[in-house]
Amino acid sequence: MLPRCREMKKYWIHVDLVAVLGLLTVSNGMRPCFILVIIVMFTFQGLQVSSPNQGTLQGASLTEWTVPTSGSGPWGLALDHSGNCCWFVEYYGNKIAHFDSRASSFEEWEIPTSDSNPYSVAVTSVGGTPMVWGTEFSSDKIFAFSPASGKFSEYSLPGSTEPGYVSIEPQAGTTARVWFTETIRNSNGEFIYDSGAGNVTFYEDSFPASVGGGAYDVHAGSGFVWFAGFSALVRWDRASAQYTIWPLPKHDSAVARSITFDSRGQPWYTQGVADGTSNDNFVGVLRGNMIEEWRIPGAGSNPRRISINPLTQQPWIAEQSSLQGNGTVSNLNDFGNGTLFSSSPMTAPSGGTATVLSPTISHALESVHTVTPTTHSIIPSGEGPFAQYVLGPTLPSDAIVDSSGNVWVSEPGANKIARLSVTNSDYALSVSSPYLSSAQGTSVPLAVTGNSLSGYTGDVTFTPADLPPGVTLSGFDPNPVHIPSGGNASSNFAINIAPSASPGPGLVVIRGSDGTVAHTISIILTITNSMSPNSGPQSKGQCLIPIPGYLVDLALLSSLLAGVLIGGFFIGLPVDAVGRRFHLLRGLSRRTWLVISLVGPSAVFVGSFLALLFC
Repeated sequence: MLPRCREMKKYWIHVDLVAVLGLLTVSNGMRPCFILVIIVMFTFQGLQVSSPNQGTLQGASLTEWTVPTSGSGPWGLALDHSGNCCWFVEYYGNKIAHFDSRASSFEEWEIPTSDSNPYSVAVTSVGGTPMVWGTEFSSDKIFAFSPASGKFSEYSLPGSTEPGYVSIEPQAGTTARVWFTETIRNSNGEFIYDSGAGNVTFYEDSFPASVGGGAYDVHAGSGFVWFAGFSALVRWDRASAQYTIWPLPKHDSAVARSITFDSRGQPWYTQGVADGTSNDNFVGVLRGNMIEEWRIPGAGSNPRRISINPLTQQPWIAEQSSLQGNGTVSNLNDFGNGTLFSSSPMTAPSGGTATVLSPTISHALESVHTVTPTTHSIIPSGEGPFAQYVLGPTLPSDAIVDSSGNVWVSEPGANKIARLSVTNSDYALSVSSPYLSSAQGTSVPLAVTGNSLSGYTGDVTFTPADLPPGVTLSGFDPNPVHIPSGGNASSNFAINIAPSASPGPGLVVIRGSDGTVAHTISIILTITNSMSPNSGPQSKGQCLIPIPGYLVDLALLSSLLAGVLIGGFFIGLPVDAVGRRFHLLRGLSRRTWLVISLVGPSAVFVGSFLALLFC
């Protein structure tokens, strides 16, 4: 990523200040230890990236139900047709199960192939009959299950594939299009199911190299299918029979794990590693060709599944934390000041040949168990824009939000299914368009909306929190807005782009506050050249020339040294006098003194020039 230009300008302003402080140190006889404290304060002020305003953390109740089969390893949650929790697989128990939270009952069916290690499920209806499709990781099979009859249809895949996540295209009728990932083969598969014959037409295709070697998750839509590739987000289009690939930001060995969509059709993802000491764990969203991401706090969080709350459009993430043992469910509840990346998409043709597969038919008996749940309160911790609900060594694998805003969690480490329900009231912010592209000298009308959560009611006032250079906001009518309990309220405003604003992407951040609770929401604004709407990759949001952080640090140190040397030189202090203040300078000749003193001003001049010219 290239540094934000306004931050780079801030760096070099502070380099100048450090040089001035160096002059003051010598000329005014200030104590070096005192001036060092001031320098450090200025330095960290310049390097600091402003954090969003965090709202009041919402307490929650956690209700847990123990799966009847001991050590079953529940995961792969999928909401049922009623929108309630849920279907899931038992990875170690070799079963598929349905959980009814209203009756606290589990229904379990043994998968016919032993030791198959079922991995995930997806629910659909074929010809009016509910069907559950799932993957068998260790037996290289896909199964279709009819809950009404207990019938299993298992389809063996050719070769070793280790199928992972599964998703089904939304469509009515007597056919189904079932998609899944084949992790070990760097491939994806599609089943076209014919309910009349019971056979499937199987298409298998390898991912292009730019995907990164494979994909974990898959999300099937109408006419398109998205994948969480190891190093990219991937969309396959049926009409063009090609892949479109958006590279993800590179974070050492971090790979994309999960993908889901908000109400505007924007893909959200998690990216991370299983290393217990790594901080390379992220949640992000693709908006147009821009990626905005947030680093998940805490080492070793190991994020897995992600789900969007349909009421707030906020993502919830299951952090397995398999090595740290502090499994967590997190909520990104403020969208201000994420990190922006430009992602230039590339395309590649798809392939694959058709193979007809016949099923192996079996029937399984249902076992039903009713369990007694346990419930306790859980208070989140707040780190930056995240609210983190720590569950402990339960290895949460899934976090799925239902239509009421309840978060359902699979806990294979504790052999439980859990429901996290937020208890205290709050509000969430949304905007009419989170991604805009507009020309210099234009004004774009928008609306920001406050949505009541858990019975919240109050008056919220909106103000600009962060704007790209040359961009202003006007309006906010009405302001404040009154959010009624269980409802929402909107304020109209406009984004005004000056004719001189530099083309390129940047973040518009809006703050809402009721005096006690504050939240932020961001808009990715891409400013285009007024003479050529499709031109202008430059922006105030990114520098054309990357300036590494270590060069900034060197400039700071050399500027301090230069200030000391130049100050001492021009007021006529002998070298030894300066050396008594700064022992590193003891023994320097006046000629050496003059040569070294050029380093700091040169660094200041070059850095300031580049930041002003290219950002």
